[in-house]
Amino acid sequence: MADTDTYLHLIGLEVLAILGITMALQSEKTAKRALSGAFLLVLGMLLAHFVSHILPDRFACFVYGTHREYRSLPRQY
Repeated sequence: MADTDTYLHLIGLEVLAILGITMALQSEKTAKRALSGAFLLVLGMLLAHFVSHILPDRFACFVYGTHREYRSLPRQY
C-alpha cells in the first residue's frame, strides 16, 4: 500500500489536470482568470513540496539559518 505522500502527489496532479482541461474549455474571461489563479496556486504548492523532497537538508538550513535564535544551535549534516 502506498503512503499518504504518494496519494497527495496523485491528487495534486489530478487537480492540475482537471483545472487545465476546464481552463481550455472555458470561454468566459473572468472564470478563466479564476481557474488560472487556482492552477498556479496548486502548481506552486506542488513545486514547493517537490523542492522540500529534493533539498531537505539545504532547505532546513536556509529556514533555520534565517532566524537568529537558531544560529546558536549546532548543525548536524
